[in-house]
Amino acid sequence: MKSLVDTFRHLLADAGKRCDVPTSRDFKTIASRVKDEGDSFVTITLPSFCKDFESSLRDGRIGPSFFPNFRKVGCRPAFLQDYMSKVFDSNGYLLDNPSIACIQAIRQICLFAKKILRPCSGSRNSSAIDSFVRVENEIDDSIQLESLFQVFSKVADIVISSTLDNSHYEELVPRHGPGAVIEKLTSNKKWFFRQWTDRLEQVLPASEFLVPSVSDDIQDILQSVNFVPPAQEPPVKVVFVPKTLKTPRVIAVEPVHMQYVQQGILRWMTPRIESGRFTAGHVNFTNQQINQSLAERSSVDCKLATLDMSEASDRVSYLMARHLYKSNPFLWDMIDACRSTKAKLPNGKILSLKKFASMGSALCFPTEALIFFTIIVASRIARAKLPVSSHSVYTLSRDVYVYGDDLIVPADEASAICADLELLKLKVNKTKSFWTGKFRESCGSDFYDGSKVTPCYLRRDLPADRTDASAIISIVSTCNQLFDSGYKRTAIFLKGKIELIVGLLPTVSRDVAAVGWFFHSGNYPPIRYSKDLHRFEYQCHVPTVRKQKDQISDYPALAKCFHIIGVKTIDSNHLLESVGVYSLTLKRRWVSSI
Repeated sequence: MKSLVDTFRHLLADAGKRCDVPTSRDFKTIASRVKDEGDSFVTITLPSFCKDFESSLRDGRIGPSFFPNFRKVGCRPAFLQDYMSKVFDSNGYLLDNPSIACIQAIRQICLFAKKILRPCSGSRNSSAIDSFVRVENEIDDSIQLESLFQVFSKVADIVISSTLDNSHYEELVPRHGPGAVIEKLTSNKKWFFRQWTDRLEQVLPASEFLVPSVSDDIQDILQSVNFVPPAQEPPVKVVFVPKTLKTPRVIAVEPVHMQYVQQGILRWMTPRIESGRFTAGHVNFTNQQINQSLAERSSVDCKLATLDMSEASDRVSYLMARHLYKSNPFLWDMIDACRSTKAKLPNGKILSLKKFASMGSALCFPTEALIFFTIIVASRIARAKLPVSSHSVYTLSRDVYVYGDDLIVPADEASAICADLELLKLKVNKTKSFWTGKFRESCGSDFYDGSKVTPCYLRRDLPADRTDASAIISIVSTCNQLFDSGYKRTAIFLKGKIELIVGLLPTVSRDVAAVGWFFHSGNYPPIRYSKDLHRFEYQCHVPTVRKQKDQISDYPALAKCFHIIGVKTIDSNHLLESVGVYSLTLKRRWVSSI
């Protein structure tokens, strides 16, 4: 795509000015290789270049097998050699004081187009499914023979019994989530009571969790519900979601009744985990800043390591989840009852699942986080040869931090912890894990020696017209991030491209909903004085969601109303319409400030 190459020309110009290096040779390389290889050079090959670069920072030297697709000048790659010379010496060893500006620039250039939203090729989708099946086949119960698994089980008993006790189950209220379900229902249509399973009925009776109130009509309502035996339960639907052009994200879309219960358990569990004696501040779901701050600090003192798990959710076995929750049998019975046991692959094949759950289950994220946390603590206790007790669990969990599959552990124990994670059939992404050197990354923030080196990502192609509101909003956001990061020429270049499509956009403050620039643009929107509200107002493009007709009444409407009690803002027409699919649009609206 010509505009993508043109964007890189401006990106290189900005980087060259920041680092005082020439840029013409590197731009010729990008332009030539994109012409020969297509956009995959900037979306796949350059991110692979960056992986080797980060590994070199970690190892303190450029490995002989690094940068295989690039010509070498001595030990360094010829591409970006003027930047690399300010980071590594001629023998490939890390300089005593490498240029942080050049480290940031190399990462910005190489990763800029990594996350652009495009569908993967058919062959890469097929490889992703093959990997999904392969990982499933690698799961077995042999891990329970490992002595570490026994320690894990004992630590889990202490953590779960303290964090998720048997009280306050009356606060567990099932509810629907915002995501898709296999029935392809709209938001309001999810509230029609069509199906329940025999497994759910044993622990979460439909008379209590589906019917909104005790009524003489309860039997009439339940007669419309199809109670499904285990053998006839629908499988989850395995689908692709864009992640990078190299690999799609594979998720499993759940049936509506399963997602309904999972969401309720999720909302009951997460605040308790985030306030538990052992897990508060250490297993997080809503605050990424804890991990980010620790990564920044550790890039200076090198006391903590940042680990990244590969195929994280797909490698957490059903056996491991069962042992995690076994100290709370009733909670486990509920979790087990709303776990889908089969998956339907894109080729139509039905797969019986040995994993606990894939991404798509509301309980996947908290369960994997608790399991990673518990294994790491168990590993430290076992290697320290300490008895498993509340005291040892508390003491050795103080410098363990988990946010999903982003883990932070003591750097001097990181290698051993990685070995123990893999002993229990999990997989550490070694290329994105750092415990030597001064580079750290966690929860989307990257640091080198205390300086932030997180790149700005181009997440969308330029839109063809103004109807593609998502692309317009995304690129405006990218422009603002680039300008903040000092890549001003690139920001202004993309700004001009967008304004050719949508018209001139104004400068706006960061807390205003209007679409515009966080830097001075010289553009001023129409202004008026509102006599009703006694204030000046500005006419700007505002992101707006389209509504679709989605009417419900009777018991489904009553059930929804009971479930949204306490919600601060409720649309007065919420029983008549809902947000449609792909519904984002831009409309000119009068706003009070810019």
